[in-house]
Amino acid sequence: SGGAAAYPSATTPTSINLTVESGVEYLGNDFGRNYSGSIGDRIWNDANDDGIQTAGELGIAGVTVQLYASNGTTLLATTATDSTGTYSFPGLANGDYVVKIPASNFAPGGPLNGFTASGEGDPGTPCSGLPGGVCDNAISATVSGGAANNSADFGYFGAGHTVSGTVFDDLD
Repeated sequence: SGGAAAYPSATTPTSINLTVESGVEYLGNDFGRNYSGSIGDRIWNDANDDGIQTAGELGIAGVTVQLYASNGTTLLATTATDSTGTYSFPGLANGDYVVKIPASNFAPGGPLNGFTASGEGDPGTPCSGLPGGVCDNAISATVSGGAANNSADFGYFGAGHTVSGTVFDDLD
């Protein structure tokens, strides 16, 4: 989903043709590499602003999410959340990565315009409980053993959103 991925695909060669010569070392002829890990999960509307995902809090659709190498500067892939706020970066090798929510999401017309970060992780840690007491729209995540890491969640509170109208008793 989203842009082209720069990380390895899940396919591996099934054979390699080479002529072996005495005294020559042949590197890079590997089999069985496992690129079956993934990182992802959910961007949610933290309606009660507690930084923790609770029942009934809906996902936020259309949020751009970026995957970076462990250095936090080498962009590997970009995707967007689906209608339930869910996203995933599949086909990852074991290693450390950084998931970021780019600032463009907060611009006028963006899916997070008017929202502020309230929590990170699954089920969530309030921003006040994170190092420095601040959510920075980035989470470090590790893939190990080809498993799925579904703890890269981000919560946002829609401060300033109001509902207005007239309440009346309709007697007929």
